[in-house]
Amino acid sequence: MIEAPARVVTVLIADDDPEFRSALAAVVDRAPGLELVGVADDATAAIQLACKVLPMGAGVDVWMGGGGGDRGAADLDRLAPDIRVLA
Repeated sequence: MIEAPARVVTVLIADDDPEFRSALAAVVDRAPGLELVGVADDATAAIQLACKVLPMGAGVDVWMGGGGGDRGAADLDRLAPDIRVLA
């Protein structure tokens, strides 16, 4: 019997705290079934990167700089509605 390959969920992380961002990236990078495809340190960078790499999901800090994560999450929903945003 041939097994179908496991589905990998691609993830982008956006947070302005470098230590938290690094720790979360390490967790995602090591988690089975998840693939880290991008890391951003502000909302503007997160939007630009997400539109480029089109992750399946994005973890966005709502209190970060660059326009704020809440604006970033709303912009991602408008620009790339297939990306699931966790804010």
